[in-house]
Amino acid sequence: MKSKISLLGLFTAFLIVTSWIKIPTPFGVPFTLQVFGIILTVYFLKKEAWKAVLIYILLEQ
Repeated sequence: MKSKISLLGLFTAFLIVTSWIKIPTPFGVPFTLQVFGIILTVYFLKKEAWKAVLIYILLEQ
């Protein structure tokens, strides 16, 4: 149980950090590494990934 809560917190923090990293493009619209963060979160947490994403969404409001 403790390890699941720790992983949720870790991947939520990972989503927050990857949303801050912006890569500029020549078109003027930067993109973030947040999609990469979501993909890694789903890969490692499998069916529990939605919880980390939900926590991230609730923290952003």
